[in-house]
Amino acid sequence: MKKLLVLCLLGLAAVLAKEAGVFAILKSTVVLGKQSEGVFLLPTSQLLHPWGTRTAFPGRPVDLAFDSRKRLVAILNMTSILLMDAATGTRVGEVLSDPTSYAGVAFRPGDRQLWASETSLRGPDAILVAELSELGKPGEVKDIIIDGHPVPAGIAFAQDGATVYVAFSRNNSLAVIDANRRRVVREIPVGIAPFGVAVGKNGFVYVTNRGGRRPLPGDNVAPSSGSQVVTDPITGAATSGTISIVNPQTQEVREVAVGKAPSGLALSPDEKTLAVANGHSDSVSLIDTQTLRVTDIKIPDYPQGTFGSQPISVAFAPDGKTLYVACGGTNSIALVRTAKAAVLGAIPTASFPSALTIGADGSLFIVNIRGTGNTSDGKGNFNSKQYEGVFEKIAAPSAP
Repeated sequence: MKKLLVLCLLGLAAVLAKEAGVFAILKSTVVLGKQSEGVFLLPTSQLLHPWGTRTAFPGRPVDLAFDSRKRLVAILNMTSILLMDAATGTRVGEVLSDPTSYAGVAFRPGDRQLWASETSLRGPDAILVAELSELGKPGEVKDIIIDGHPVPAGIAFAQDGATVYVAFSRNNSLAVIDANRRRVVREIPVGIAPFGVAVGKNGFVYVTNRGGRRPLPGDNVAPSSGSQVVTDPITGAATSGTISIVNPQTQEVREVAVGKAPSGLALSPDEKTLAVANGHSDSVSLIDTQTLRVTDIKIPDYPQGTFGSQPISVAFAPDGKTLYVACGGTNSIALVRTAKAAVLGAIPTASFPSALTIGADGSLFIVNIRGTGNTSDGKGNFNSKQYEGVFEKIAAPSAP
């Protein structure tokens, strides 16, 4: 039996090779959107042939999270948090919000509260807290107003649910929030532009810093949203990426270098490995949580050099042997065998997968910022302000 793994664009090419009509259409008066045989043409001239089941909705979804029983998925959308049934993919509820941030949604342990990051052009920013019924129906919604404009991003709870940790991107800090009193207790300095947050069972907090380490004397720097970022003197791009490992009890912070623009991160089921998606290095870093030894794995793009693979989110299979990597540049989920540090292949998705998580049965749940390139009039006329995202479910791939 053949394994259900394909190289995303190679697999797509095979499909298209059988459908000569698609090539004929693309050479003439083709319009954006759905073509024949479930193929979609994007404004970027990329072709999609996504797997799994899809639910489209207005907005630009950027993050998602499961409740503890893995029955509800919360999706961080532009001005709301959608609640989706994991079994059916249907919407169960919606929590209206102020404009949301580019990451940050989590269920508080116990599943009776949903927390999400909100931001604005100039602040003040906020953390939304929505009460949930036993069945997951949203109830009262309140905001924790945050002074200034820190741009809250990734959110993660301590095991007991009493403390929540939030990446304050513009403050270059990890906020420690008392979840019961709903106030910021302290901010712990980390790297530049923290993004993702994960908490281990040992209480340690892991934070990705998209802007990398703090500048040292003599470094070439450039300003970015109030901070100085270590940059390349010619391109102006950030030249470092790091994760911060925070001991909340002592407030001690250790820093580990990874690839550029680290974003999503995930701990393996046994918590011996931390995986980090490096968006601007087209790689993932596997970090031994005991020794802090780093193994970098290149995530290829197809065709090479076109868009880059742009890894942005990672999640481990339930057995911890396979790492799934959401690649915005190739519209796919790459599969990495962690023991061999090898890329096995990729699964095609909708356009620009921005976050993923894993269901109880190993199924992949994904949000795609750009959906399938749907157009507002259905005639191929693209409006960059007509957003449509996609929530996608893909059955667990067979074991390689």
